[in-house]
Amino acid sequence: MCSEQARARRSVAGASRRWASCALGILALAAAGCGGGSATTGSSQPLASSQSPASSPGAQLIARADAICQRRNAALDAVVLKSAKAAAVVRFAAQSAALERAALSELSQLQAPASMASGWQQLLSYTQKLLSDIVKLEAYAKHDDSRSVAALSHSTEATMRQLQVTATQAGFKDCSRLK
Repeated sequence: MCSEQARARRSVAGASRRWASCALGILALAAAGCGGGSATTGSSQPLASSQSPASSPGAQLIARADAICQRRNAALDAVVLKSAKAAAVVRFAAQSAALERAALSELSQLQAPASMASGWQQLLSYTQKLLSDIVKLEAYAKHDDSRSVAALSHSTEATMRQLQVTATQAGFKDCSRLK
């Protein structure tokens, strides 16, 4: 009986560590929203204006989007996962999703010049997918489904890499930051 209790405690501890690991992995990627890190792989087309003068419509889009992403990044930096328990992951994901949703709403209102329209829509689509992943994380945590969280992390990583390439090649700074 004692060994069963010890095994159960180890199982719960292992599940908590898996939750923390999976949740932090997804949120480090997905909560970064507009992208991150270096962009050396991927097949995304660059947005056409990364070489434009500061007063061009493309440069204005980048400046406005980066300002939104900078505010979002600062707010996300303040959201802390306080525990590895599923309930804490639920709260963390809910807070992160609310911040991402607000930023995406603002970003979606920006108008891209024709030369950047396709790439901008692609960037918004990737950002929407990452927001969707955070919402899924919250739902999986509510149902204590750590296996689905682990599977979700692989999808999130692929989307993040695509978004990262697109944002970085276009010249975004804050929208290309990985937390």
